Amino acid sequence: MEVTFAQRPDGIIEASLGEKMPTFSHALNDAVSSRAPRGAVHTGLSTYWIDRVERDARAALADESSAPFASGNITILYVIEDRVHASFEFDDDGGQAESMTIRDFFDLLAAWRQRVIDGGGVHGAEAALLLTSDQARPMGPPSA
Repeated sequence: MEVTFAQRPDGIIEASLGEKMPTFSHALNDAVSSRAPRGAVHTGLSTYWIDRVERDARAALADESSAPFASGNITILYVIEDRVHASFEFDDDGGQAESMTIRDFFDLLAAWRQRVIDGGGVHGAEAALLLTSDQARPMGPPSA
């Protein structure tokens, strides 16, 4: 499995598995992302969603749950046995679903996480810091 990363003009780093896995590529950028969560103290690049998805995938694997562990606007990620599956929510027959081994998925997340950190993204506990309701919202990332 070969993954490439590209940084968009707004700074977000997207993952791509190429033409052979378009559904999985779409799901990664829809249900995971390198964007900080809404309300984060540190805006811009963050490993928050990458870390959360890894944690939730590990829990789904341990619980032997095939329920989605991550979802985006139109995609879901779920575990069946030792594979992570990506599909569109509206793909009832699974005709566009794609899968990879859980090991490949964790390796992909680790590489994406490192790319975000190398790009200046926050990680660990710092990535999970959220504003309290009485704090002013920070301005977005600086323009280039």
